[in-house]
Amino acid sequence: MTEGQSRLKSQAEAFKGTMLWSKIKSESIEENGLYIDLLGNANSWICKGEKKRSTLSRKFISDGNAKLIENDLNGALKLFNRGMRFAEDNEHVCLANFWRSSCYRRLNLFERSLEDIKRAKQIDWKKKLERRLERRRKFCNKKLNLKATSRKGIITVNGKTYKKLPFVSSAIKIEKNDEFGRFVTATNDIHIGDTLLIEKSYVRVSTADECSKCAKTKMNFIPCDNCVDAMFCDKDCVDNDFHSFECGKIFYKPNIDDSKVTSCILRSIVVAINTFTTVDDLIAFVEHIRLTDPNEIIVFAESPIDKYKAFFKLSTYITDKCIWDFRNQAKDIYDSIMSSTDYAAKFDTLAKQRFLVHLICHHAAIVRSNGFPTNSGIPGVNDDDFDCTIALESSYFNHSCLPNAVKLYKDDITVIRAIQPIKAGQQIFVDYLQGDLTKETSRERNEQLEFAYKFTCQCELCVNGIQKAPTLRYHLDYVFVKSKMDRCDDYIIPIRKNCVTFLQNHPKNVSSQVGYYMLSTLAFIYQKELSKQ
Repeated sequence: MTEGQSRLKSQAEAFKGTMLWSKIKSESIEENGLYIDLLGNANSWICKGEKKRSTLSRKFISDGNAKLIENDLNGALKLFNRGMRFAEDNEHVCLANFWRSSCYRRLNLFERSLEDIKRAKQIDWKKKLERRLERRRKFCNKKLNLKATSRKGIITVNGKTYKKLPFVSSAIKIEKNDEFGRFVTATNDIHIGDTLLIEKSYVRVSTADECSKCAKTKMNFIPCDNCVDAMFCDKDCVDNDFHSFECGKIFYKPNIDDSKVTSCILRSIVVAINTFTTVDDLIAFVEHIRLTDPNEIIVFAESPIDKYKAFFKLSTYITDKCIWDFRNQAKDIYDSIMSSTDYAAKFDTLAKQRFLVHLICHHAAIVRSNGFPTNSGIPGVNDDDFDCTIALESSYFNHSCLPNAVKLYKDDITVIRAIQPIKAGQQIFVDYLQGDLTKETSRERNEQLEFAYKFTCQCELCVNGIQKAPTLRYHLDYVFVKSKMDRCDDYIIPIRKNCVTFLQNHPKNVSSQVGYYMLSTLAFIYQKELSKQ
């Protein structure tokens, strides 16, 4: 046992229960009433991120051109954005803008193309691009004049445009009991495809090709001046509360996923601090709500304080082992916050600093239990990128390996849609895991669930295994979908219709290999349709 472990153990022996939020009981006036020291001799894993390099910028732009020739426009955009983030000089910034404008023109995003053309023209480099830029500008302006304008809402799902969020269907309600905690049920019969919930994320972080603040994609991104990891939609997004803590840093370098989880926890802490006027107000608030019902149902809170209350009360489990696992992450986040002169001034006493560490560990537990990647439950979506998203009301949906609803994502918005018929009174489930769950045994899936969430799944797939239904392999709906998935972009609507028809007509066969395939394919198609907006 190390000295740090010994010290934590001796502190833990002074009280009963988990170390988190426990205070020292001591005869010493200086230490009595302080939260115990959770960090001990924890190590910092913060490393310096990559630096801007023109050689890499040119390589990314060149690779983007190769993708452009292959007509892989999304792959090209990703590389041009990366080339812009690594650019050290105007030459490479100009080239990235020039080629990105070509991508947007071919994607029929003419306004985006025009903005990049404008930026490229502002940079005095290589006049030979001028003629091509001017031809492209005239082409985009012509197309915009021909294109009918329409009023747009925040998001369109299943043909309906939503201009105000959050949205919650009248066909669902949130309940609670001792067995499930908080959960969501249907108040009326729900059809496949019905939209149940739409809300913005409370906190999110991602490695995807998107704005580092608002998560929008296919924008005229502005790269961070100092690091190669962040880019933003516009100056409003550049002006944010959290990037200064992350800029040029990699948390826990051996694992990029853990690094981004650390960033998600860090952002949630910054949100918490900035929600209150003073740290004393934050401390008083947290100490009060810790004494109230942990399963309190808070639906669509409007004020920042109520939203934070809903976040703080999200379901989680915390053990001393968890705290030990969180220590190095907590050390990184604590050091990052205290490196800011303004924030260090807020936590100017030992009592406040100890409180901050406990708050970080509590947030880490929340993120661990509720920070879902956007490809959970949808095989084949965003497999190359990692993200961590917490949406408050969406976290009330429980898990099933055979879900009757799916979480979908667009920018920083979470959408939940039904993918099976749901009867009034039935509980609504989503999938917390990733990939094709039929490729894992019930034991393997439940080991993951037990580790991350401390429960085991009792769905049909886990209790009885994969249903044997060999004749379904010849079902016309399945045969059609299977044959078209390699060209799914050309057959999105008929694939969706065949999946829906199959699931409506074979609700008792969802646990079969064919049934699960049709279920997961429908989830994949819904995500693809949403992403294409």
